[in-house]
Amino acid sequence: MRGILTVAILVLPMHAYAYEWVFSDAIAVTKPDKTGTFRHMESSGRKNIAASGEVVAVTWEDNRTGSPQTFVAFKGFDSTSFSSAIQLSTGKNAYEPSIVSLHNGSFLAAWEQDGHVVTRLVSQNGVGEMVPLDTHDSSQVSMAVTAKGKIYSAWASRDGGISRIVSAVLAPENNHISVAQVVPVDAKPPVQDQLYPSLAASGEGVAIAWEDRRHMHTRLYYSYSTDGSKFSAPQLLNQFIPSENPQYGSGTGVTRVALASNFQNLVSATWMDKRFFQGGYDIYASTSEDGGRSFSKNELVQDIGGENIPQWHPAIAVHPTGVVVVAWDDNRYDTPDIWISWREHGVWSDDVSPVQASGAGAQSNPAITIDSKGQLHMAWVTRMDNQDSQVFYLSGKLINTN
Repeated sequence: MRGILTVAILVLPMHAYAYEWVFSDAIAVTKPDKTGTFRHMESSGRKNIAASGEVVAVTWEDNRTGSPQTFVAFKGFDSTSFSSAIQLSTGKNAYEPSIVSLHNGSFLAAWEQDGHVVTRLVSQNGVGEMVPLDTHDSSQVSMAVTAKGKIYSAWASRDGGISRIVSAVLAPENNHISVAQVVPVDAKPPVQDQLYPSLAASGEGVAIAWEDRRHMHTRLYYSYSTDGSKFSAPQLLNQFIPSENPQYGSGTGVTRVALASNFQNLVSATWMDKRFFQGGYDIYASTSEDGGRSFSKNELVQDIGGENIPQWHPAIAVHPTGVVVVAWDDNRYDTPDIWISWREHGVWSDDVSPVQASGAGAQSNPAITIDSKGQLHMAWVTRMDNQDSQVFYLSGKLINTN
């Protein structure tokens, strides 16, 4: 990673926008231990970071113990360092941890452990009781919390050999989490796998999107619920373009949808989309103005600088002003760097890359969130040649340039 400077961006936008981002110095979340530790941030919906009160939490998995386990670390907004990592998992193997804010300085984490999804309350003061969410084989858990604190969860539950997206409302009770009735998001039993859900709180309700193989290739579907007890009929999120040449597949390839909201009626989605297969995946997005009941046309996020090279790992957050921010990684300058673009008045900005998350080595797997005051929090994985991978963090402020 390049020398850490308090500089706004690596690449300046070519066009004038009402806003621009100014970033803090980068802070190491983890420390290199020279043991070949592999660190990974790949939660369903890219929910590896959350901000609660004046505290930010980052969660990831790594193999420092000899097997993959899940960890969390905390930092006060004004602090220049993170706490020591706390191991969340207790089983033989654990994967894909996600975390959400409970708005009171505490958090709820969830992950897959030994083939089942589990959850537990976490804070700087310790961790709560671990609670299973599903008795079936299950994975890819995602969560969202409304402005009033109602917690929605969803995951892929495998019963009868096919993964089905299910959901439940969760409620903290002292050091414990209670789990309401688990309900299928799609009332019709699946004929092929449903995978990788992502949630966004919408007023009192929740929007959900996921990968779906019912057409024998992957498409993205979405649904909405006012209270989590029943979901609307699934609708297609991505525009499907049939392949003109069957040897290259059925048509548009999509994967890894992520959702975010302003906790009211604005919900945005982003995903990887291979509708122009020669250049690999592009980043696309779509926005809902009615809480996730319907979405706008698909929009290309990255600019011409990212053309004809693949983009990876899109994450999304929504600023209180309604500005939508998407982060991802690509190697347009020969090594993977973190890039962001933001949507103002229906138009996506030129791509910018924070100097703190670019340069030598591979910078990848970003996760982002925006707190109630509009501060962006980003974490990502950096790997230098012949070194352990590390997790880094920075914050950003949206500056009105008018």
